[in-house]
Amino acid sequence: MRNIGINIKADREYFHEILNHIASGKYAVPVFQRDFVWSRSQIIDLFDSILNGYPIGTILLWKPPADETFRYKDILSDRLTENHNAEYCILDGRQRLTAFYGCVSPDENKKDDFCLYYDLEKEELTYTYSRYKKWLWRLSDIFDTFALLKKSQLLLGEQDAQTYIDRARKINSDLQQYVVGEIIINDGSLEEAQVAFTRLNSKGTPISDWDMVQALSYDSEDDRALNESLNELRQSLQPCGFQDIKEDEILACCYKYAGRKYLEKVKDLEKVEVKSYLDDVGRDLRLATRFLHDECFIFSPRLFPYAKQIVPLCYFFKCNASPTEEQKRELKRWVLYTIYTQQLAGSLTVLRQIFERFDEFAEGQIDTANDEYKPVELPRLDFSFSTGTAKSSFLLLTMIRQRLRHGDVTGRMYIGNYTFVTKDPAGVMPLVDANDYQLLRGALRERRPFDYNAFCLTEEMVNLLSDKDYDTFLSQRAVLLCQKEEELLIEHGITIENN
Repeated sequence: MRNIGINIKADREYFHEILNHIASGKYAVPVFQRDFVWSRSQIIDLFDSILNGYPIGTILLWKPPADETFRYKDILSDRLTENHNAEYCILDGRQRLTAFYGCVSPDENKKDDFCLYYDLEKEELTYTYSRYKKWLWRLSDIFDTFALLKKSQLLLGEQDAQTYIDRARKINSDLQQYVVGEIIINDGSLEEAQVAFTRLNSKGTPISDWDMVQALSYDSEDDRALNESLNELRQSLQPCGFQDIKEDEILACCYKYAGRKYLEKVKDLEKVEVKSYLDDVGRDLRLATRFLHDECFIFSPRLFPYAKQIVPLCYFFKCNASPTEEQKRELKRWVLYTIYTQQLAGSLTVLRQIFERFDEFAEGQIDTANDEYKPVELPRLDFSFSTGTAKSSFLLLTMIRQRLRHGDVTGRMYIGNYTFVTKDPAGVMPLVDANDYQLLRGALRERRPFDYNAFCLTEEMVNLLSDKDYDTFLSQRAVLLCQKEEELLIEHGITIENN
């Protein structure tokens, strides 16, 4: 195994010294780091751990080689910024450092999430401010020794002042003297730093390939991070519900357009000009997701069990911007067949063969997308319902098809599932209209009339739910759902096996 040509050393540093390095720009947030996402409860938990002397984990820093240049983000606002003093990139610990730095910073215009207070009477951290509470101090005033002395002098004459001032001094000392472990990676490429990070911090979130590509593809003259182009692309998929598509799938599409093999692990990321392919990938993804939305009832990536399947579909629309009706019928059959049979759950070798065979269809060399459409077994609901599995996804698509064929649907979006009976596949119904939840709730609780067929129900099933006869309800609904699945398969040319 190749040795990583980097030097790693461990160190310890006072938190106030780390904050000085951040303020001076020595420790910086590189453009490929994710934005600050912590909630207020996570921020409070961090300071609670510090004040109680609990460890908060190690900070991981990387010193890039001299020939590596990056743009950086402001640690509080995440806006791109110039930083000519940066020596170390923060690889792990960005959320913790931003939370601490933001809350102890004296900036009056900082975000509300960084306006944390300490109630010296109740001895607790809080975001609730009242100007009538003299002993509710902003944490930044407690951390700043001079600000602490000034506030203390103003309130010395108050009742129990010394008790509260002593508490504030104790907190100041705890924050100023808190020591954080550091692991510093010197030299080495970003890819090597990623490997070291993954090994040193197996429980953390490793730097993704997308993060690395973003860093390597950044164009300082354009002043736009690759991530901005990605966000624009994803937002363009929102009309079809695919705005949450994963970065890795978009990256895989770019690799495909660059001539890479399916599912190939790309080592030399900087050799793939990802940005040059994003416009074409975005155009074809919009066509692919529109097809999934309109033709296959797939309104969200959550209904699509095999995320990698989006790559050959994207490539199909690259080759066929305006497919014929016959091509669309075959494409829909392939999508539904692969989901129902779980054909794409095999090894990477098998998956690559299936996708390469699909490419021949996309390029017009053959008329069918699959080697062979073998007869399938009769539908059975012999599984535990779990969103994201192939069997559950096909069942949800069957119910969505039924919902669309009966009754008005204005939104055509996947909101989630209504649960009649927990965990059983016959006990759920996907919600695809903003009014579906209230409609079902009113029908079941208040016995309002509605179109039972649209929700794969009968009047008898609703009565069984009212009587809490769940076993009989599930039994009857399972029979109905299996019939609907069978109809969907036959409708798209998929043969049912004779028993």
